[in-house]
Amino acid sequence: MRRTTMKRSIRPSALFLLFLFALPAAHAEEAGAYLWPAPHSRIVSQGYAPRAHEAIDIAGRLGDSIVASGSGTVIYALTGCKNTDGLQTGIRCGTRAGCSKRSVANHPLDGFCNYGFGNGVVLRHSDGAYTVYAHFSYVDPSLRRGRRVEQGLYLGDMGTSGRSAGVHLHFSVTAPRSPGFTKNRLDPAEVFPPFVYVATAGATEITAHSARLEGVFSFLGPVPEQVGILMGESPSLLALSPEYLDTEFPDLTYMKMVYDVDNIGGWPLRPGATYFWQCYAIQNGRMELGEIKRFTTLEDSP
Repeated sequence: MRRTTMKRSIRPSALFLLFLFALPAAHAEEAGAYLWPAPHSRIVSQGYAPRAHEAIDIAGRLGDSIVASGSGTVIYALTGCKNTDGLQTGIRCGTRAGCSKRSVANHPLDGFCNYGFGNGVVLRHSDGAYTVYAHFSYVDPSLRRGRRVEQGLYLGDMGTSGRSAGVHLHFSVTAPRSPGFTKNRLDPAEVFPPFVYVATAGATEITAHSARLEGVFSFLGPVPEQVGILMGESPSLLALSPEYLDTEFPDLTYMKMVYDVDNIGGWPLRPGATYFWQCYAIQNGRMELGEIKRFTTLEDSP
């Protein structure tokens, strides 16, 4: 999982109202051919990289449901991996309980259970494309090779089996008429609508005149043009303070931003005052907002 922490100091923008009202209204995502396979998470912890990681990793909680991204036929229902904590790795599968014998000697990932995929499912779709869902903690036992499944059908639970360092779904998709599920793998950003996930994390290190605000941002598709926070003394009077995503991280899909704030629009924070704030991101001219939260500065010491 790749994470970058960036510290910023809040700075006012004289054009914030003009900029804010010039933004287009948020609109519903158009449905694509494929359904997002992790209904409970939009955190892309690792993106697609040709020849290195031809998939995306979607982070979530142990037990989160995974669904079929498209209608298709079960090619493999991979089970038998007991290393759901991600610790049973680097061994010969034939010598340890819970390691599937699908792993063979001399395979690059031998010892990581099911070639490193752990428990999971492989589907073949009507156009000859494949989708792969890996690292499950649980696979629906009704899934058998040759079974027809419909888009959105429950496949199993998110986990960290196989070659995995944390709870996530490893998802890959191939081009149509692919000769196999490890061939001609596409960037999933080509088959899902682009999105930005924004989470207003929390306020820490609060003093009488300052606070540290944290946000989490994740995206699929184009790098956001801008991320930052909105802040004000009431939820209806949030002021825009632009903060920009560093362009030296063009492949970044997950980041934690830290903002040290001591003013709003040039006005210092006041002791014992309550402030509202939320994170935002702009992708393709569209603004996505996180939850509105509040914090109260400390009273000045006598």
